Amino acid sequence: MKTRLFSFLPAVVPVSVALLLAIPCVGGTRPRPVHRAAAVISPALRERLVQYLWAQEGWQGMDTIRVQSIGPARDGLRQVDVYVAKGKQHAIQKFYITANGRKIISGDVTELTANPFGANVGKLAAGPQQPAEGPSHAAVTIYEFSDLECPYCKQEFGQIQKLRGELGSKVKVIFRPFPLVNIHPWAREAAKVATCVAQQSPQAFWTFAGSVFQAQDQIKPEEAARRLHDFALESGINQAPLDRCLADPATAAQVQTDIGVAQSLGVNSTPTIFVNGRMIPGVIDYNVLKTLVEYASTHSSAAPPLPARALKGKQCGACGTLPPLPRKKH
Repeated sequence: MKTRLFSFLPAVVPVSVALLLAIPCVGGTRPRPVHRAAAVISPALRERLVQYLWAQEGWQGMDTIRVQSIGPARDGLRQVDVYVAKGKQHAIQKFYITANGRKIISGDVTELTANPFGANVGKLAAGPQQPAEGPSHAAVTIYEFSDLECPYCKQEFGQIQKLRGELGSKVKVIFRPFPLVNIHPWAREAAKVATCVAQQSPQAFWTFAGSVFQAQDQIKPEEAARRLHDFALESGINQAPLDRCLADPATAAQVQTDIGVAQSLGVNSTPTIFVNGRMIPGVIDYNVLKTLVEYASTHSSAAPPLPARALKGKQCGACGTLPPLPRKKH
């Protein structure tokens, strides 16, 4: 699949720069308002954008498509932030339009550099580095943004544990909570308990997370706090410090900080992992993941020659696309 350069005029010009994805509907924390430098926004341009977006994406059953902001021209492009919502799911989707307002790009625009993931690495390294598994000198660091109530996160957790077993000291894994609070009722509480367990014992955290994922289908919202508390104690930590941590407002603030870091990196669904800074949303095929990690272990900055479609998998908070319509026979 190719990213397409769409025109508001009849012509459509294809360009091969990245994967074109449908606008995702995502759950979780409501996206923060976007503040950009002031730019003159023509009412006619805004109206054309809205009409185009409804024509292009309205088939997904969106309740709202709203142009939130249009930034000033930079490198010949203006960034357009579009708020989309469907039920309780919502997201900010980025588009880019040419300075003359005639063409629109759906996809990512990144710096053309030998290390396209360096900025992500910097943001990730600035945040908490625990709980972690693997040596500090590992060639590959995987940051795992996860929701303990998300079934796809359970699958991803298993894949990464398998990867750690097969690749050993080549890989270090750092877990970061990203609860999708709008669609998962006990996800935030699980993130708080996980944070408290990790504070006492990073090793106990992995036992706790595995237990929660294992029992995920049986945890009901009304009993979640008690069951999560039990799983925490069963991981081997002490109750008194756990209870103090859960009652401390700083714990909830830490979870919110983790959410903010994720959003600053463009995370809006779970699971999302970063392999040496490269963002991979959703659960992808295990063999593809292993190939990517093995490549990253010997190539510090270059991107592996894998098809873009392989690097987006099943995830919580994402709307699947409809199957192709049958062709009419003549």
